[in-house]
Amino acid sequence: MTLRLGLAALAFSLALAACESTEQTAELPSPPPPPPEFGIFPELVDYSPNYPPGTCVSRSEMMADQLAKLRTEMMVTGLTCPVSYRDPALFSRYASFTVAHQERLREGQNTIGSLLARHLGGNRARRFDTYLTEMANSESMVASRISTGGYCQARREQFDTVLGYSAAELTAYLEEAVDRHRDDYEVCE
Repeated sequence: MTLRLGLAALAFSLALAACESTEQTAELPSPPPPPPEFGIFPELVDYSPNYPPGTCVSRSEMMADQLAKLRTEMMVTGLTCPVSYRDPALFSRYASFTVAHQERLREGQNTIGSLLARHLGGNRARRFDTYLTEMANSESMVASRISTGGYCQARREQFDTVLGYSAAELTAYLEEAVDRHRDDYEVCE
């Protein structure tokens, strides 16, 4: 009997303390809002294009590079996050995005492939494939470093939003991304 009364008193004390703690936090001023992020989505790592030293790029080449970066982030999310999102068709949804924007993606591939072939020689399609594979491997390492759950949580809004982009919205996103990363490129004068 004494043990039950002791447990009841302890439970009452904990409940009372919780109420008092809620009242105290309600009186505190709310924290300042976080600083605004770039565009819609936060960057998970600092981005640096992986071009040969001395490679200068045009705005259209920067746009193609940012498209490859976005495509890679979407692909890795589609492959990595079906369990986290409880969506077994996640990669299929990514594939639908690539079909919807296939002409733009193909133009970007040709642009980057030509840039790399111009500076490194060789076949532009192979150069692009190698570039994209290295980018995908790097993005996969990001997911490994921060944990699958953390990565998927960080990429969810981006994935869901970008899937619905029209051609004009995709262009606006890429323009903003180029402006954000302009200092990361050596721009041709």
